[in-house]
Amino acid sequence: MLNPIEERILIELQENCRISFQDLGNVVGLSSSSCHKRVKSLETSGIIESYSANLDAGKLGLNTSAYVRIFLRDQTQETMRAFEAALWEHDQIMECALMTGEYDYLLRVLCVDLPAFERFQSEVISNLPGVARVQSNIPLRMVMRRSSAPLKSLIGPDY
Repeated sequence: MLNPIEERILIELQENCRISFQDLGNVVGLSSSSCHKRVKSLETSGIIESYSANLDAGKLGLNTSAYVRIFLRDQTQETMRAFEAALWEHDQIMECALMTGEYDYLLRVLCVDLPAFERFQSEVISNLPGVARVQSNIPLRMVMRRSSAPLKSLIGPDY
């Protein structure tokens, strides 16, 4: 379990992972070296998986996002493993979740435009191993997106 200092460190790092250890230590009440040790411990334990830059896909020309429901022809381990392995070959597939309910997987795909998505769906997604049927939805606009874990709701309103 995390202690209150570690919780505060994680909250601050989710807000700004480029913060210096000196500044992070000032915020959480530790010296720079103690703060560095705590962060390294959180990395070693796997709580901090990685650091990344959040990019604006639209400003990069990736203007079409789609949610794609995948229906497999069967749910054998072999089919699922082959499908999941094939996803990594296509960097337009941003996320994949194994689902309960009517369909088997939900993908989030980014493409340059609608014609590019149509080609990607017909040439790539529909031909992934085990795919029986595909249904896609194109969002009109993104209302909100979070990339951080809801730590403040776990530790309470006093933070």
